[in-house]
Amino acid sequence: MNSKKKNQYKILIADDSGTDVEILMAGIADEERHLTAAYSGKEVLKYIKKEIPDLILLDVMMPDMDGYQVCKLLKKDIRTMHIPIMFLTSLADTEDVTKGLELGAVDYIVKPYNLTVINAKIKNQLILQQGHKKSLALLKNFASSISDAAIIMNEKAEILELFGNYHIYFPEIPEQFVNINLLECLPKYLQKQFMIAIEAVINSEENFEFETEFIGANRFILQITMSIMDNSVHNKKIISAHVQDITERRLTERKVDLTYEYQKRSRFFNSVLTGGYSQEQQNQLLSVYGIENQKPLVCYVVSTSLLDETAYSPENIRASIGEWLIEKGYGWIWNSNFGIGILMQYPSSMGDVERIAGLLKESIEMRFPKIVIRIGVSTTRGMILNFKQLYYDALAGLMMAIDENRDVAILDYSQNGLYEVIVHTFEKMDIERFIDNALGKIIQHDCKNNSELLLTLEQLIFSNSIKSVAASLFIHPNTVLWRKQKIEEILESSIDDINVRTQINLALKLIHIRDFIKKDANFWNAKDL
Repeated sequence: MNSKKKNQYKILIADDSGTDVEILMAGIADEERHLTAAYSGKEVLKYIKKEIPDLILLDVMMPDMDGYQVCKLLKKDIRTMHIPIMFLTSLADTEDVTKGLELGAVDYIVKPYNLTVINAKIKNQLILQQGHKKSLALLKNFASSISDAAIIMNEKAEILELFGNYHIYFPEIPEQFVNINLLECLPKYLQKQFMIAIEAVINSEENFEFETEFIGANRFILQITMSIMDNSVHNKKIISAHVQDITERRLTERKVDLTYEYQKRSRFFNSVLTGGYSQEQQNQLLSVYGIENQKPLVCYVVSTSLLDETAYSPENIRASIGEWLIEKGYGWIWNSNFGIGILMQYPSSMGDVERIAGLLKESIEMRFPKIVIRIGVSTTRGMILNFKQLYYDALAGLMMAIDENRDVAILDYSQNGLYEVIVHTFEKMDIERFIDNALGKIIQHDCKNNSELLLTLEQLIFSNSIKSVAASLFIHPNTVLWRKQKIEEILESSIDDINVRTQINLALKLIHIRDFIKKDANFWNAKDL
């Protein structure tokens, strides 16, 4: 090992042959190079923990761990994957050379050594490595000047570098980000945006830009621009993501006061729904917004449930989504007690109605990460618009979507009665009283005795087979029978009675729907429909 001086290139020579190490160290010594020797694969890994070299000359044949194994480990680690590796070998076989290059090596040096050729190869690799470091430094300065944060990652979205205020916009990224996959740190639908962007820039090598919005204690509208860096590392593409906070610019650019417009529309549509107007009067009022009563319409009701209650300020999330939908021109938008209402002209087919609903859900969830969307859909029943009926049909569809855990539900009129009852119960805010009357004693028994009677009851209501209930709960059929008897004893009635089953079924559906929409503060805080 030679003594280390400032600004020297660090070169690690790994070979179990002391003689070969001495030949190389003498042959490539230079005042700009700091040379270190390792005599086994384990010594290489031990050295790497303390120091990151600019180049590794790595012998293929070593006793404890061969060069291929060492190379494979280094290329898996984000800290070391960028280090150029040149294999030292007496094997001139094409397959061995190919294997090393496929593992990520940049070159081969075949024994016996031609020192002139070796020095030329080393010089070229050090120039490339220096260029990579300079590019990274320039990128850091560039990122800090044009963006609020920047993320450098490889093709697999593994983080290489982070700059700027990334911790403000992406607090889920840990301080120790080495070997961390960016996608694993992001909410589901922001993951999807990044995956789409990464795939797009890799395939096209052109910039890809998208916007996303976070609403919490502070509101952020972020513009994220993905691009391929000019110098990739060892044939691996490196991607930069520049993050700019464009909140102020976007809000300033808006030509209308969207908050006022959204509030105005909400007051108008809700007054039409609750004002006791006749159908003819409703249609006259709706014509103010250009809604023609003789043209078929579609109504979507969008419920927003928070995946992370700390991510958004619940009182304004619906308003932000509504304003954004108005800005994007998604039909007639208003805020109702149950969700965001959207009226649109009926497209060419029912298939298009479903497709639009799916695109609507995807667009909202991609724009506003950490939100889960459920959508109820209805279409006009007859030739003349009945707005109130159309809206309540969509609400019933929404309850169906939540109950059946579907993204979108278009009302099935054969089930309309059940879900209309559910809508009516929620509208009157009788949910907890109804659930308590039907299942309160069972819930209390479970809490007090740590039993699973409610879970068993739910399975019994939806299945007439004791064996299938036992199989789904992984318990003995006799245990199911005992629980059934205990449930009937507590309820003081038989769950085989059709009226009892109907009441229990309704209560179970109310619990399921309540647990989804209870994260929508607008619903629970609303005083008017």
